[in-house]
Amino acid sequence: MPDERPARRLAVLRYRKIGPLTEEDWLTTTAIPEERFRSQMGTLRRHRWIPLGMEEFRAALENPVGLPERAVLLTFEGVYRSFLERVLPNLVRYRYPAVAFVAPDIVGETASIHGGMDEPEPICDWDDLRSLRSEMVTIGSLGRTGRSLSDIGPSDLESEITGSKGRLQKELGGEVELFAYPEGDPGEDPDRTVRTLRVAGYRAAFLADGGPASVPPENPFSIPRISMSPGTDLAKVLPGDPP
Repeated sequence: MPDERPARRLAVLRYRKIGPLTEEDWLTTTAIPEERFRSQMGTLRRHRWIPLGMEEFRAALENPVGLPERAVLLTFEGVYRSFLERVLPNLVRYRYPAVAFVAPDIVGETASIHGGMDEPEPICDWDDLRSLRSEMVTIGSLGRTGRSLSDIGPSDLESEITGSKGRLQKELGGEVELFAYPEGDPGEDPDRTVRTLRVAGYRAAFLADGGPASVPPENPFSIPRISMSPGTDLAKVLPGDPP
């Protein structure tokens, strides 16, 4: 019998660094100035897009009934300590929940999250991450080290995926259910990666690009996102016409 659940669209936004642009950032578009980010949050509000919390997103994976017509999931990769000063106040201002993907091996370190394409900065420490969880920010995994999965040998794949989940849960408490493929790379054997994610207990995994997602997704371990840059016009890239 065909699946008669209504198909809906979900805009999953992928943010990386929020802050001043360096010369390198202009070339790689990994950073978005805070004033531009604030403007994008205002665009969501004006166009009546509703950011989802973890419970709403979890429900959408099974059945989109009850999902807002204009649903969006805000995701961040890093998470640089500047998140606390440049991102969190804006989320609190609009009361927007979000997902922050973390690589536990570099928590509290100074690092570049995106393959050396951005300037190294301090990463949030465990106390910072615990404070984020109290502010409607769900913590997900970016792998144990944050390296592209194609750079990790098959023998280390389970440690990268399962080990990151275990460490995050031990340090932060609660379940870690979401995974972001570093740089959108599911590895040399994507089927094996998905099997490992399922066995580990993840419920969904996110790519780096691909536009709006259908919900319920055909494959919850291959959910596309809209990569945000300083020049992204949300009014144009979000699905549907503005009201």
